[in-house]
Amino acid sequence: MGLRSRGSVLLVAIWCLMTVVLANGYAGTLFSFLSVSKLEQPINSIEELANSKDVTLLTQSETELTGRFLVREFLYKNCLEQLFQL
Repeated sequence: MGLRSRGSVLLVAIWCLMTVVLANGYAGTLFSFLSVSKLEQPINSIEELANSKDVTLLTQSETELTGRFLVREFLYKNCLEQLFQL
């Protein structure tokens, strides 16, 4: 029988195939993890929105929306200032 029997050759072939599959799977997962850019955190509050430099606020003047901003002027002060700078 020896090392060259069909069972041992089949076992070594399956072992090599599984090694190649696992190594390529790991490499693919690693490459995809490293190549994906990280997502920005969403804006969760009106203060974050007002302090954000990436967001521009647009609205028409003298509408219900600007009236709501004026009612709560303390909370929305930065938003109002950005709106009327346009």
